[in-house]
Amino acid sequence: LDGDPEVGIVYGRARLFGGVDTEWTLPDYSLAAMLCDNIIYCSALFRRADWQEVGGYDPGMVYGWEDYDFWLSLLALGRKVVKVPEILFYYRVASDSMVRSREVSEKVAMFTRIYHRHRDFFGRHIGVWIGEIIASREIYYTSRLYVDCGRGFSDADSLARKVDRNVHQISFSLTTFPDLRALRFDPVDIPAVLELESVELTFADGRREPVGEIASNALFSEEGWWFFDSIDPQCTFPQLAGERLRGATGLVVRLHFHALGSQAMAAIITLQNERIARYRAADEARGWRAAWRAFVGKLGR
Repeated sequence: LDGDPEVGIVYGRARLFGGVDTEWTLPDYSLAAMLCDNIIYCSALFRRADWQEVGGYDPGMVYGWEDYDFWLSLLALGRKVVKVPEILFYYRVASDSMVRSREVSEKVAMFTRIYHRHRDFFGRHIGVWIGEIIASREIYYTSRLYVDCGRGFSDADSLARKVDRNVHQISFSLTTFPDLRALRFDPVDIPAVLELESVELTFADGRREPVGEIASNALFSEEGWWFFDSIDPQCTFPQLAGERLRGATGLVVRLHFHALGSQAMAAIITLQNERIARYRAADEARGWRAAWRAFVGKLGR
């Protein structure tokens, strides 16, 4: 900021911790990306004079995204953006956060307000804006823990996390759920090849207990690797009954996503073909050995 008077926004890389432990995969700054969604977190640095010139945050942004509206105001002034290539911000994800049922409608309302407030700015860059919308795609997926409190598994009694391939630990808080009966963990909402390193219950006294046996709807698994060809992968824990869940305060899952979506399906098909080839080779070897034994038997006679 001191070195370049045209710079108006400075931020860095960021990391998520708490409910999810991973680097926050924000894209590098570009006007195209910024016109479609907020890619600059709220604790970026800016000039007091710019804040005063645009009037600060819009109090009409009642559902949030007021920082996005503010950044667009600074961009409309012609300010440049700098992203420092270091992790300078740590954002806590609450382990008991639940998906808000009105989240989509709230975002639509706020982005509609943003568009009307910055209509001229969007209009000047309409080609960039529309091009990014056409080229963009969702890079996040959802991991979810279902909690049975006597009513079975349902979205109403669940906790959700946004995940991507870089996520290696997911934490869920169970403190708001009374009378725990059972748990079901859906690692992602797309076909996946993943490695489950550990799944543990946590307790208020600091204890951690492995959940024990893990059942799933995976097509197959071997040596801790799970191959899901379904868009709804599920893991259940047959040894977790009501008594074992008593006093549990959370569930911590450590895992590695090795392939997702079409890459996962390609890996599954390749592994299946390799297995089939091994089985055929084994069958041929067994047939050859049987024929050899029969031949040797005839020689003996």
